Amino acid sequence: MIYRRLPGRSKLIFALGLETGLRISDMLSLKIQDIENPMRVYVGRIDRVASYPISEWLYGELYDLRERYPDDRYIFPGRKRKRPLHRTTVHRDIKRAVWGMAFTCSAHSTRKLFLTLLSGR
Repeated sequence: MIYRRLPGRSKLIFALGLETGLRISDMLSLKIQDIENPMRVYVGRIDRVASYPISEWLYGELYDLRERYPDDRYIFPGRKRKRPLHRTTVHRDIKRAVWGMAFTCSAHSTRKLFLTLLSGR
């Protein structure tokens, strides 16, 4: 339900968070050249590169961006395209999507849900 209410860019961020458990700052710093399966992502908090497999559906959605934009562009660019989308914008989009529902959600919630699903496997 939340996913359907999100704007396009936030849908991909939400799906990427659910599938990888990455922090919002690590997702927003990804560039077009980073799109591969599994994704190799520099994780700032642990200061290393980690590998994250993603579903074929998500890979296809991201690969469409790779076909249209140069490698040095952010996957989720901000308004001026020179910087990534700001985390506050994503939080605002998610907050609008859950408005009127009986629970709250944030970009960090995708990380928590990922860990919950991972422990249940």
